Amino acid sequence: MEKHLQWRTLFVFILVAMTFSVLFDSAARCQSAGKLLPSSGVTLSYSAPTRQLTLHEPVIITFRVVNQTSLPINLDLGQDRKWGFLFAITKPDGVKLDFPAIIHEGIAIPGEVSVKSGDTLTQDLLINEWYDFPLPGKYVLQGRLAKPIAINNGSRYETDPGFRAELEIGPSDELTLAKTCEALTNQIEASNSFEQAADAARTLSYIEDPIAVPYLRRALFSGRLVQPIAINALEKIANEAAVRVLIESLKVESVGDDRLLARYALVRIQKKTTDENLQREIDRALAGDP
Repeated sequence: MEKHLQWRTLFVFILVAMTFSVLFDSAARCQSAGKLLPSSGVTLSYSAPTRQLTLHEPVIITFRVVNQTSLPINLDLGQDRKWGFLFAITKPDGVKLDFPAIIHEGIAIPGEVSVKSGDTLTQDLLINEWYDFPLPGKYVLQGRLAKPIAINNGSRYETDPGFRAELEIGPSDELTLAKTCEALTNQIEASNSFEQAADAARTLSYIEDPIAVPYLRRALFSGRLVQPIAINALEKIANEAAVRVLIESLKVESVGDDRLLARYALVRIQKKTTDENLQREIDRALAGDP
């Protein structure tokens, strides 16, 4: 009888081990597809794009936490609720770049968040803020939270197992970029809060392509207080169309330091550009700006 119980216990142990092995293998395969990864009553997932992206299109990963425990759980997402993630990117040439958690000086949104029992936390991460994906090709993206998750009022901690996803960046496609710009600009103009407008404007600002200029102009004059983001994006593009939008902004009554930001952007563009016609146009605009 005792021997029978020993064999039965061994069989149950093997069955449980096989189950966990299957779950772990399934989770590893599903992370890049954005499926849920069950872990001790807390579900973590990272949803990556499954389609081919075009060059300069924003790369967004959706981080999701579902609390299936009976008590709140606590996470630290880092400053601004994003800089506490660790990312690594393997470029098409095989070179791997590691991006540590970032701490910056100045005003920041606290990263500590609490997720109540039965609640879900969703956070979009704009990966272009860590890396700009400058060339077409296949990239491998890996990431996880730097700090563990506090469960049961801190009586237990779980480490984020992270994710691995393959991203395909194709050649530039103006139609795709225009559709993305249009959608983001519509979000800015229809936003009900500064946070919504700023998130969409920030994403738009990472489309570093001339096609984004007219949409950045709409953002600049939208009245949604995203002018600094739009001005910075126009300065990065720095072509003739972008310069003319910045010059136009000098002639519009603005709030706060917006005109000053536009003026400084034009000065920096003038110093960097080798286009003499553009330099003269900026000269005339700055001379006529009181």
